[in-house]
Amino acid sequence: MSEYDMKKFEKEVADMPLDDEQDFLAWLPLASRLAAMGETGQFDRCRELVTKFEGRLEEALVERSLEGVWDLRHAIGEQLGHSVIEAQDYSCFLKLVSGEDLVSGATLERLEGWVEEVDETPLEQDAVEIIQLFRSRFSLPEKYRIASINPPFSTLDEALLASLAPSVKIVEDRWDKEEASSGKLEPLLAAYEDHPSGNLKHHFQRREVPFTIDGNTFEMSRTLTDDWKVWIEIEPDKASGFPDVDSVRLGSFPAEKEKGGAGDTERWAIDLQYLDDMNKWKILNREVVLIFSNQDRFKVD
Repeated sequence: MSEYDMKKFEKEVADMPLDDEQDFLAWLPLASRLAAMGETGQFDRCRELVTKFEGRLEEALVERSLEGVWDLRHAIGEQLGHSVIEAQDYSCFLKLVSGEDLVSGATLERLEGWVEEVDETPLEQDAVEIIQLFRSRFSLPEKYRIASINPPFSTLDEALLASLAPSVKIVEDRWDKEEASSGKLEPLLAAYEDHPSGNLKHHFQRREVPFTIDGNTFEMSRTLTDDWKVWIEIEPDKASGFPDVDSVRLGSFPAEKEKGGAGDTERWAIDLQYLDDMNKWKILNREVVLIFSNQDRFKVD
């Protein structure tokens, strides 16, 4: 595979929108990769953009680092490979701003923790292949490369890495089993203001939908509250041997387990109130993913 055309890459980065901090978080890792490879024109805009978005940028970077750690621990296959690559890009950023005051020390520590997590992440073969493709297309100088990107992988290395990665099963299902279309929301972005509209909440809600995994039954619900919190509620049939749920996410957005579910019901919360309308919209349209204690996954769209 030939190296990626650097002029084309630079133009692609230059053409990315930069209207808010979420746009900045998409732009920053690619601009950092570009600068590490010697093309610093885009990265030189960094200080100006940090000033522009400073009201929310530090918090957004911390959130992204937490999501990045979560992705490394729970992603599989090609998605895991892409998660490693994004951590590599942020490693470039950390080296490029070393000794500067572009962001706070606390934020840098969070980003460093994300990058260090890569060394603890077992890579399966699909992830290794994505990393190999990345390395063949982007020749990062050695001083910028993290360990997972740095060494060449032999066939033996790939086999060893694949043997260390857990064997994961993925089961997929739908909220609306009788409908031809999935449960995607129609555009309901108008007049969000501080609270979601009743129409949006109604379209998002699914109540006590039955599912089965390997003969184990459970019901799952999703609701959207007035303060932009998504509740994912799981009511398992414990008698059927339903496995413990280790974590839940909406798309790539991790949920936090809440206390106080009735009976055996587990409640997981995802707080969207600080996101802009478009990012709320994107996340609400994503699949719910359950990751069990044995690392198997259940996805419902």
